[in-house]
Amino acid sequence: MDVPEQQNQVCNKVCSLQLTYKGLTEVPEYLLTDESYKALNLIYLGRNLISKLPENLGNLSALTGLFVNHNKLQFLPEAIGCLKNLDTLNFTGNELTSLPAAIGNLLKLQKLQMCNNKLSRLPTCIGKLSELRSLEVANNNLITIPVELSHCENLLTLNLDNNRLTFLPRQLRNLVNLTEFSAVANNLYVLPQDIGSKDTLHTLYVDKNERLYTLPSTVLGKEIGFYRCGCEPLSTEILEHFPYVKIQHTLTEKLPILLPPDIQHVCNMEQCVLPLSELAMRKVSTSLPTSDIIDSIPYNLSATLSCPLAKCEMCQDNIFLSGFPIVYKDYVKSAYILGMCCSLQCTKKCFHGTDNGLPVVYPRSEDLSLALVLVQ
Repeated sequence: MDVPEQQNQVCNKVCSLQLTYKGLTEVPEYLLTDESYKALNLIYLGRNLISKLPENLGNLSALTGLFVNHNKLQFLPEAIGCLKNLDTLNFTGNELTSLPAAIGNLLKLQKLQMCNNKLSRLPTCIGKLSELRSLEVANNNLITIPVELSHCENLLTLNLDNNRLTFLPRQLRNLVNLTEFSAVANNLYVLPQDIGSKDTLHTLYVDKNERLYTLPSTVLGKEIGFYRCGCEPLSTEILEHFPYVKIQHTLTEKLPILLPPDIQHVCNMEQCVLPLSELAMRKVSTSLPTSDIIDSIPYNLSATLSCPLAKCEMCQDNIFLSGFPIVYKDYVKSAYILGMCCSLQCTKKCFHGTDNGLPVVYPRSEDLSLALVLVQ
């Protein structure tokens, strides 16, 4: 394709090029071969018919923004990783099924828009995007979120709406600057217990997760979307594979409340003694104060130590593998609120009042009293 004379005259005077709604089937060759276009910062190629990006895309090394939204892309070339000055990347409305590992080279990237594609997973290298502020991957086919996403500590907004997620990694608690989280219309069963532990998180939207009956106690006091949740019964298959407790939902019906899948031992009124593994983890956590020491021990152990399952409702001690579930009823939100306690004694204190002011529906007070007598 020849360089349009008018564009060739002005390209040194502008830093952006608008090529939306042009019926393009490929990226114009002159953008990649004409030296005068190497200084371009922004290229808008949205609403065309482009089916692939050229391998020499890296020639546009000055780009800070690339917009190829609503085209026909099915894959991205590794050359995308050569655009190391990019801070905004928009591939919304294509047919992408995966992202190349080279995405991890975009260390200046702040905004990544991948909505309305066919992504089944995100690459683990996304954790290298330390400057990322906004990640939008709504309307895809995501089943899981990589733990490595928790390394993006500058992330402010995360949109996972309309995917196929059933669980979220507890390591999302490490997103210390996250202000808005949305996972509307997924298949979520339970949320990470500490997802709302940071004061920076203001809004949490999980509407239309029909098998999500509970909210973690850490999200209380935030703006919460919980519309049309908990309206589909949990299958027997789910209850066979995941920990849960049963509460008295109505006079004649008991409702299973799923617990975080990472929990290895559910302490209750019949089994109220903490396993040695939990006691050991709590002891070790107070003996290893520095991250350097934690990094020197086996990965599975260090991963658990550096990211506990929850904090106790009363004393705020870390809970790693085992704990005592406590369930409140929030009649305003029509939701059950799940908390965890580190001991029977802390569980008992919850009956005398917590900061949330909600009534306890699990465990029953009479069962708790009996358990306390038995362990004394």
